Amino acid sequence: MTELPTYYTNINQTLLESIPTQAPRVLEIGCGAGPLGGYYRSKVNPDCEYWGVEYVPEAAEQAKKVLSRVITGSIEDEAIYRQLPEDYFDVLIFGDVLEHLREPWDVLKRLAKHMRPGGQCIACIPNSQHWSFFVNYLDGKWEYQDSGLMDRTHLRFFTRKSMVSLFDENGWKVVGQQPRIFPNKSAAPVVSEIFRARDHLGLKEPVDEREFHALQWVFTANVTKSAQEAKVLPQTEIKLNICAFTEHFMDVRVRLPARDLAKIEGVEVISSVKQINIGELRTFPGPKVVVVQRPRITDIKMWFGLLDQMKKNDCVLVYELDDHPDLLRPLEGVDRKLLAQSAPATQTSTEKLASFFRTVNPETMWFGNCCHDLPIFRTAFFEGKPIVFYGALNREAYSPEIARRINPVLEKHDAGCLVVADKAFFEVLSISNKSFHQALDYKNYLKAMRSCQIMLNPLEGQPGEEYKSDVKFVEASSQGLATIASPLVYGETITDGENGIIAQHLDEWPERLDQLLSSAQERRRIANNAWNYIRSERLFAEQAPSRIQWYLELWHRRRELWAEAEKRAKDLQD
Repeated sequence: MTELPTYYTNINQTLLESIPTQAPRVLEIGCGAGPLGGYYRSKVNPDCEYWGVEYVPEAAEQAKKVLSRVITGSIEDEAIYRQLPEDYFDVLIFGDVLEHLREPWDVLKRLAKHMRPGGQCIACIPNSQHWSFFVNYLDGKWEYQDSGLMDRTHLRFFTRKSMVSLFDENGWKVVGQQPRIFPNKSAAPVVSEIFRARDHLGLKEPVDEREFHALQWVFTANVTKSAQEAKVLPQTEIKLNICAFTEHFMDVRVRLPARDLAKIEGVEVISSVKQINIGELRTFPGPKVVVVQRPRITDIKMWFGLLDQMKKNDCVLVYELDDHPDLLRPLEGVDRKLLAQSAPATQTSTEKLASFFRTVNPETMWFGNCCHDLPIFRTAFFEGKPIVFYGALNREAYSPEIARRINPVLEKHDAGCLVVADKAFFEVLSISNKSFHQALDYKNYLKAMRSCQIMLNPLEGQPGEEYKSDVKFVEASSQGLATIASPLVYGETITDGENGIIAQHLDEWPERLDQLLSSAQERRRIANNAWNYIRSERLFAEQAPSRIQWYLELWHRRRELWAEAEKRAKDLQD
């Protein structure tokens, strides 16, 4: 790969120090290879959701390794704005970028719409009032260079005063100005002569000497209330009601998809628990889709009544189930397969589940579990005493035997183990460095996982387990862990020895764990490969447009789908 110029990899220290230390969401225009954002996320604010827009594809690809999301293209391209959620960002950053734009005034005005109330812009801008310009003027020189004040790609030139106007007239109010001055022994005599010339010409307006010494200015500006009020709300193209019928363990299938689908321009999402917001849907004239996740229906007549209500209000109902019906606790008096069969459409999480559901409802789509927030990969983290993570429900018949087999390996390497939910596994562990959590909310579940280096994902091979998803691998890989897993389910995602380890049978678990515990370099290599796989293949941002497209297609075919659903329902009732 061609080495990028230092412009794309350097960190502007003044700019870095100007970013609030607890900024929740940052957008950097012209992020280069991500040095500023990568450092900020790794050293200052690991919880920050840091977006970047970068024109150079090679730099953008490198930035994707360290930032939450990177969009490749020019910020003056209309398509870029459609990918940026409005009312979303807390901090907007330009590091020597505005001078490269055709219309920086328009860009600042448009990006104000994407800021949350109280949002800040921090921008570093070259100073065209620098003393060196005057020397060159007097010598008759205007020679472009590869970088610096006379960078040949600069399209606009600003003095400190025109920088103030750039912000104050386009939706922002300047609240801070900091010069970046690099000492040069030639500067003082030149600046002295500049002031003598001002006096001779009778220029009376006060000027700060720093305006001639500063190579760049770092500006801080707050988005104005008028810019916020001037926002034109995007026209809602589709309204979704994503309804979960349980409050627990719904982050991956309900809460996070609802949050991220709502970021798409033209998409309005109602997230609810146990109750569909029919009142709000009824008044909306456009496409409206209701996704019900694991509905707890105890009376089939209640279900048919819900379907009838959805049809009368011109909605399409999508039944979602992310597990095989036979693996779940039965609903009283209702077969979940009948719910899938009588719905206009069914949605699930794996290709195998989709094939099963298509036997009862041909209008079935699957959307794999994804990563919604990708933290930075921590290379140095692997140089410590390793901790193994294991978390699972309903594995008590098999997991203790895994624990029994790996005890000698854990003791050999003085490794720790963090266990969530599976008490039987925990109690069989013979090591002293072990900890147990009965249950954790999703944020703390990922935080606990991130404190470890290795993830264990065993499946015994019980009937129905082949319908499970690889979500635990996705979660572990996003948090920077190296995974050891059974071939069932995980063998379809993991390339053994590359982005994970496959233990083919029970006797292999100690050997494969010993392989990872013996080498920090090997753990790091596999974990990094897995993290890169998630970044390139399993981010929800890449899946979201196809979801919305499917929902829109369903609604436009709603009469056909309801007719087919009613025919299947009639067959059931007969």
